[in-house]
Amino acid sequence: VSLGVVLPPALRRAGAWSPGPARYGAGVTENVPVTMADGTVLRADINYPTNADGSPAEGPFPVILTQTPYGKSAGSFSDSGGANRYLVMRGYLHVVADVRGTGGSEGSWGLFDPVQAQDGATLVRWAAALPHSSGKVGLLGLSYLGINQFFTAAAMGPGSPLKAIFPIVAG
Repeated sequence: VSLGVVLPPALRRAGAWSPGPARYGAGVTENVPVTMADGTVLRADINYPTNADGSPAEGPFPVILTQTPYGKSAGSFSDSGGANRYLVMRGYLHVVADVRGTGGSEGSWGLFDPVQAQDGATLVRWAAALPHSSGKVGLLGLSYLGINQFFTAAAMGPGSPLKAIFPIVAG
């Protein structure tokens, strides 16, 4: 049984899309403090594109934000300290933050605690203002990290820098 996909003529002429090669190296600044509205400090790693000499590339770059209760340095997102190096090497900043009460972050953790939505909104605005950021933020993560994206998106107001979410297997 063949389950082939039939593409419209315009897409067949365009050819198959493939990602470009890596254009950058990858650097990281670890455990950056981000203060929430109630004074609780969350910790985030900022993964950024680098030039051949290891210096930060100029940008501007869109930001991908991942919020995790599992420890940002656990390496569960790819091969390097939680960051998605593939995306970083193709011109994205990837911020991986420990949610409140987990990893290096202060506070008390609660399963889908409503304060995480407000924390997420604060993290989005903070990430949008990072040096070398384009001001546009997307969220990425699976399972709990995917469900958390819906809460963060719901907490964002008009004119938000949040432009995309990519929840994977988000129950």
